[in-house]
Amino acid sequence: MTTKTQLGLAIGLALSSMSASAAWHNDQTNFATIASEGVIPQWTTTKTGNHYAGFLKADDWENSVYHGYDMYLQRVNQKGEVVWDDEPLLVIDRSKSYVYDYSIAALDNESVRIAIRDERENTDGNIQDVVVIYEVSADKKSRWETGIEITSPTGLSHVGVPHVTAVGNGSIVTWDESEDVNGDLDYYGDPTNAHIAYVDENGEIKWHVHEQLHDASYPVERALVSDGFIVVYQDIDPEYGSHLSIQKYSLENGEPTWGDKPVAFTKGDLENIPDSPAPNSDITIDEHENVIIAWRLPTDSGAMLMMQEFDRMGNKRFSGNLRISHGDADYNPSGPSIEVVNGDRIITFAVLLDGSTPETGIFAQKVSADGKVIWSEPREIVQLTSGDFDTGFNGYLDVVNTSSRNGVVNAYFMKVWDYWPITYNYVQFDADGKAGEEKTIDGNKNTKGNLQLHTNPIGDVIYWSEDGTNNSPIYAQNIHNDGTHGLTADIKLAVKPNLATLEDMSKVMTFTIHDETSQNHDVQLTTETTDITITDVVKAATHVSATITPSADYIGEATFTLAVTDLDNSSRSATQNYTLNVVTIDDAPEIEIASNIEVFEGESTTVSAVVTDVDSDDVSVNWTHNSDIELNVFWSNNELTVSAPLVDNTQSIELTGTLDDGVNTVEKTVTVKVNKVESDAGSALGSLWLFALLGLFTRKIKK
Repeated sequence: MTTKTQLGLAIGLALSSMSASAAWHNDQTNFATIASEGVIPQWTTTKTGNHYAGFLKADDWENSVYHGYDMYLQRVNQKGEVVWDDEPLLVIDRSKSYVYDYSIAALDNESVRIAIRDERENTDGNIQDVVVIYEVSADKKSRWETGIEITSPTGLSHVGVPHVTAVGNGSIVTWDESEDVNGDLDYYGDPTNAHIAYVDENGEIKWHVHEQLHDASYPVERALVSDGFIVVYQDIDPEYGSHLSIQKYSLENGEPTWGDKPVAFTKGDLENIPDSPAPNSDITIDEHENVIIAWRLPTDSGAMLMMQEFDRMGNKRFSGNLRISHGDADYNPSGPSIEVVNGDRIITFAVLLDGSTPETGIFAQKVSADGKVIWSEPREIVQLTSGDFDTGFNGYLDVVNTSSRNGVVNAYFMKVWDYWPITYNYVQFDADGKAGEEKTIDGNKNTKGNLQLHTNPIGDVIYWSEDGTNNSPIYAQNIHNDGTHGLTADIKLAVKPNLATLEDMSKVMTFTIHDETSQNHDVQLTTETTDITITDVVKAATHVSATITPSADYIGEATFTLAVTDLDNSSRSATQNYTLNVVTIDDAPEIEIASNIEVFEGESTTVSAVVTDVDSDDVSVNWTHNSDIELNVFWSNNELTVSAPLVDNTQSIELTGTLDDGVNTVEKTVTVKVNKVESDAGSALGSLWLFALLGLFTRKIKK
């Protein structure tokens, strides 16, 4: 009993001392101030649970013609404390730029990549768009002070929003680029290409591809998978308007892997806003690396939400696109946000119900992994409510983002007041659509700006600016899994239980250890199965990483466990079980057959072969050759029969066998030697010459 009292006192004192300097507050209305002034915030979380906060700040808001949006960066630790206490890092001073499009992504090495659109005057005095890459380390050092330009436009051009995705210690950047063909600085209607560039860890452009299906192509969604990079495009087609298409690119060389060109999967008019062509869509990847896409499709009377999935080979998983919003056309949905919960897909959205008294609310729909819409109509998560103009409440706006863990979904959304000012709110609901009470994140009615959401082992981190258009405070707040806020005395581990890798592919995985009390841990990463091996375990204060390798040709699920104990207090520990889904890559077929075959002219020969396919696919085998002679080749029941014609002389011919299992094709080369048969007349003449020579030899001996 005494021990427990002392232990409780020790923990209490530790938390008390942390609270004095920590930024996360137990009071949900007391936010962490990341910057005293700024606008357009961006947030990214590292694999170790630390954060980077990006924001812009105008040099001279009132007097600058170009506004001069400079880009700043700050680092925030797991406790919500600002790490660079002196001041944030000025990444780029854009004294003549008024655009504010940029994005940030955390690399495996704890650095952060920044892709930013800048506007610079060219030699003619006109504004020229460029995309520039920067990289900043955890110790506040900018790797490339002037940045690396990854665009190389010819003439005047307009660049759309650049988006950066981390790939290990490198990154992939997407953007769109319009050429000013008329020289009038009006780019709307001009040809637009979508660009994808891989910038490696050395800052070198490994590959750069672009797509333009019709008049214009914009990259609107993207996702990283084990063996490629997925991009969803909005394409402007003069025949039937705007539609969505999809493509997967090789990480090695940027080659498309789902056909030569992106494949359209919608038809009809999607929303086409020139400055921001995203059609209110969302994308996520499930534990089997299926690609899940949902989007808003405007109609004559409102809109519908639609959904489709693709497997890792690029095949549609559902024969037709699924409608996931209400059947009643009066229900006008916002853009969707997707979460995978226990294998099912839960899509959350806001709704405006048109009528004599407009009503708004938050809804969700549930779809099974095999494409069955589970709820006949979307579930009401936040009850439909009429706008109350006496209080100034106008309704619910977009569901900005969602997160999920342990079967519970957090939905973050905006409420509109007096037609423009908004508040940030959220609600939690379970996999059956049963919701808790709506809660407020920031109830101060203002224009607000760019709510960012990132998850960590203890919950979510929310990041936003108080004013969406002017310099204002930049705030952050954490929300625990149970809906509380502030610091925690417990050790928390990464909670994503389902992970994925490909068959026969090793994968380095990092798991966050969130501990606000101690950084001195015993870490054990173990498995009881022989289906995977765990090697190269690297332990650190805030994380553990390891290489996990599936057994050869293994497909299915394999489990492993992470256990962490505080070495200074063994009663503080945490354990988390994980499931690794090993996804088939459809191995190529193989053939065993003799490499050399001999046959006499005018005759046939047959050799047996063994054809194998570990995926049990049906394999077709086709044999060809490019010789001028009429060599007949017949394949049946894994036997190769070769029939040779009469030939003028002995010769060798190469046969090429092509094996196709519907996914992979491989070739096998066999050399066929066709032997010339000596004729009987030729043999007799040869014998006579031999006898004559023997006779001469005999006579010489007798002399």
